[in-house]
Amino acid sequence: MVNNASNISAYEGHPPNEVSNGRSRITGGPLYNVADVLALLAKGDSKTHLWTRKCIQDVAQLAFDTADVRELLKQAL
Repeated sequence: MVNNASNISAYEGHPPNEVSNGRSRITGGPLYNVADVLALLAKGDSKTHLWTRKCIQDVAQLAFDTADVRELLKQAL
């Protein structure tokens, strides 16, 4: 998970009751507006934080830095 420290979640509904393959799914499209995410990524590395221990470990294992993660997210969007 990558977090820009200003917004933990944009989800305002109740947690979904449906579970598929052990995972809950939020329906109704993307949780975050693409333009909003791109604007946050454009603010640079100092505004983008690798948030969970697993994310930090995965990025380190790939020998990436925050700029690499930001670029991958931009390409994905």
